[in-house]
Order: sequence, then structure tokens, then C-alpha cells
Amino acid sequence: PGPAGPAGPPGHGASVSLGFNNMRFRVTLSDQSLTHSPLCPRVEPQLTLVALNQPHSGQMLGPDSANKMCYEQAKAMGLPPTTEPSSPRTDRSCIRSSLILTFDSDTVTLSYLQGDILFRNWRSIFDGDGARINTRIPIYSFDGRDVLADPFWPYKHIWHGSTSRGHRVVDKHCESWGTDHLSVMGQSSRLSSGLLLGQETRSCSSQFIVLCIETHKSL
Repeated sequence: PGPAGPAGPPGHGASVSLGFNNMRFRVTLSDQSLTHSPLCPRVEPQLTLVALNQPHSGQMLGPDSANKMCYEQAKAMGLPPTTEPSSPRTDRSCIRSSLILTFDSDTVTLSYLQGDILFRNWRSIFDGDGARINTRIPIYSFDGRDVLADPFWPYKHIWHGSTSRGHRVVDKHCESWGTDHLSVMGQSSRLSSGLLLGQETRSCSSQFIVLCIETHKSL
């Protein structure tokens, strides 16, 4: 981020559930900085963005636990057990030090589950413009629901905890994604604004969308 998994988005059928062999998913939550980490692996030219199957407060038991949710839900789509990121230190370090993953590349693109290109250039996500997206294109969860339209996600915000350039906001990441206390704040983005890295501060008690990013197993 095999055998057929849960139904994918309309019109894509088996290509969706079969398209994630030899891949794994990580959570898109900032715990430090996005711009550079020597521990993060190099990546293939295209990555995929998918939402967890349920909204979450800021209490996710930390980035590692949130990352595990990404992996388990991707596996439920039919990922083989050999894709399990069980212990490599670089995996855990990248999760702790990244919003999505750190890519020092002008060629890596990011797409949605159904194949629509979200960003053609990885650097353009962090140009300070808030990472503009097309709100008419659905964002699918692992189980094939459009989180922008489905009422199961009543608040169309995502958690990210970073600045518009991908740096962690020191006091706005729900204590490293470990609390849902009403008075503690986390940085989020309202997707209807057309920004993936919009700068809206919300209580960590809020139940928002959590996005996962796919990487190749071989990296």
C-alpha cells in the first residue's frame, strides 16, 4: 500500500481491491517535521491516499498505533501477510517524524484510491499554499465509502498537526496523538475549503477523518 477485498469505489471493481499487493500504509499525522528525515526510505513514483474506515478523535494511542490501524485496514482489503511492517526501525522512525512520509523528490505523485491524481509533484504539497485539492473528487476509505459525502463522517475535517509547509505545530498535535481532552488542541483542515493542509485549530475531542499513505513493501 491478492484476493478480493471489500468492494471498491463504483466503476473500478476488482482493480481497486487487487491493486495493493506488496504495499503497506502509514498514517498521515505529524509528530515532528515533514521536510526531511534521513531514516525514511526512497519511494516509487506514485503513492495512494486512503482514509481510515471511521472518524477518530486526537486520542489514537500515538502515531505508531494509528499507523497500525492503517496497516490492518489495508490488510483487510486482501493484502498478503508478508507485507506486515513488523519491526524495521526505519518504519517506526518515519512514522514519528513525518506527516505523510518525507520525499525529497520532484517526481513522486500522490493519487486517490480510485486513481485520480491528487498532486503531480510531491514538493508542491508543501509550498505553503495549503495543498489545494479538487473537492469534487471523492476521497475513499478502505471499505469504499466517500468520506466527503458519507454522513458517517459528520465533520469533513482531517487531522494533520502540521503547518502548510509540513512542519509540526508544536502545541497542536493532541499531545502526539494521545489525548482527546476537550481543552487540548490539534491542527486540522476542513476539506470543503479545498485544502489538504488548511490551518484550523480544533479540540482534540473532535472526531475527524484520518488519512493513510501507501508505500511499497520493497522499500
